[in-house]
Amino acid sequence: MIVNVAQAKANRESIEKQYQKIREEASTEFYLKRLNEFVSHIKTQKRISINMSTQSLVNFLRTGEYLNIHELIERGLRKHSSAFYYQKRCSIEEALGYTEEIRKNIYYGALNTGNLGAINFGLCCVVLKSKSEFQLRVSFLKQNSLSYRKAEYPQMKKDIALFCNVHKLAAIKHQDTIKERESPFSDDDINFLVLFYSATLRLSDFIEAHIWGKITPDLISEVRLPKEDFDWVMRCLANLGSFYRLAPGEKRRVRSLANVIEKLKQFNIPITLM
Repeated sequence: MIVNVAQAKANRESIEKQYQKIREEASTEFYLKRLNEFVSHIKTQKRISINMSTQSLVNFLRTGEYLNIHELIERGLRKHSSAFYYQKRCSIEEALGYTEEIRKNIYYGALNTGNLGAINFGLCCVVLKSKSEFQLRVSFLKQNSLSYRKAEYPQMKKDIALFCNVHKLAAIKHQDTIKERESPFSDDDINFLVLFYSATLRLSDFIEAHIWGKITPDLISEVRLPKEDFDWVMRCLANLGSFYRLAPGEKRRVRSLANVIEKLKQFNIPITLM
């Protein structure tokens, strides 16, 4: 059995008990209503997103290959100079029981219920289809694995859920916020709680998806882009005079995003502006 999914299955009973305990402690009808709003939205809207840079997305669509950190380094496309990140990633994967061979087959994303994702990892939010066969090779970790301190590594294996019960993992993670909530949740409230990004702090908080096996372009459901960036590129392309007046760095940004838009249209992949 796939190792990440096997661990998630082993945790199923424990997660169910933790979730039922939360429901039992929801002593008021008001609290239970907030909890139900939260869980219901995640159950119906849960998707996996992967944030990519414009260049990474173009390369993915052009070659049909999405590479993880191990493959990038193995092929010489990423230097070992990013040693701290790479060593931490290897330590985390070792703590999760991923052998060297398994690591080459694990790809990362995030639980997303309707926003632009963790844009510190890239401007383009690539949303994957929720095919049933795809769900069977996915597990979820309660937090961004890079946010775990080394002393917390033993806890990681207990923090893993399946696609079918990730809404319960999310309720366990955010139970205090739900309990303190006084007004009804809007969809956006839940979306940004489940996958939060702070541009000021350059910080993301999300439930991390671990995907076993290759990710291919046919798995893309849509790509979400910031409306402001999209509109800016369209204005520049419609008025080449204003484009040529841009600084070199801004010209590169326009060309890069225009490339993405053109590629997505070639592949008939929907673009959603947010």
